Amino acid sequence: MVYKFAEGVEIVHSESGDYIVKGGQKFMVYGSAIEFLKLIDGKRDMDQILRELVKIYGPSVEPYIIARDLEKFIYDLVEEGIVVLVKTFYDDKRN
Repeated sequence: MVYKFAEGVEIVHSESGDYIVKGGQKFMVYGSAIEFLKLIDGKRDMDQILRELVKIYGPSVEPYIIARDLEKFIYDLVEEGIVVLVKTFYDDKRN
């Protein structure tokens, strides 16, 4: 699946920390979530993002743990309306 940020969502990097702004609300972002958000571009699918994160964190974390955490985090972002689904693998198979 491929995701992108929803309209009006902005990632802000500041000295006090990184956060997501949506409709005037701030959502603080910490640790590996920041690296994950940098990879959401509406083009990479979740497997590609996972591979990039494994390159970054692989020596210190098992890939299945990254995948598990990534799945929960993307679900939370969709639920909050921060990211939207752009494309699924099913879309590729129909063409």
